[in-house]
Amino acid sequence: MTPYPHSLVVICPDALKSDVLALGMMLDPPIDGGLSVPLSADGSEPATHWGAHAWATPEFVAIMTGQVVPEIKGVTAEQIANILSQITVSVDANGLTMRAHFDYVLEQLGLKVIQKNGIGT
Repeated sequence: MTPYPHSLVVICPDALKSDVLALGMMLDPPIDGGLSVPLSADGSEPATHWGAHAWATPEFVAIMTGQVVPEIKGVTAEQIANILSQITVSVDANGLTMRAHFDYVLEQLGLKVIQKNGIGT
């Protein structure tokens, strides 16, 4: 069995992107990267949100869904809860494939991938 059994989609408002990425780097082990897909309501710039898909461990899913609050030096549980309350986290959308899971979440939020030169990023 894979150590990454969960399909995880994260959608973050543009204003929180740097905070979410910084929080990921403070985890043990650090989560580097993500939130690389620019999104907006009509698929045109500027990005209002950022998205990512990852295959995740049960432990990471527990953190991202607020079931477990990680201990991070200099960051309170309230700060972590505040950030999590402002992002969308979807786990295992009824066995959908990675792309179908991502597209399903975007549809629910009324967001589209920003196209560059006719190619989705």
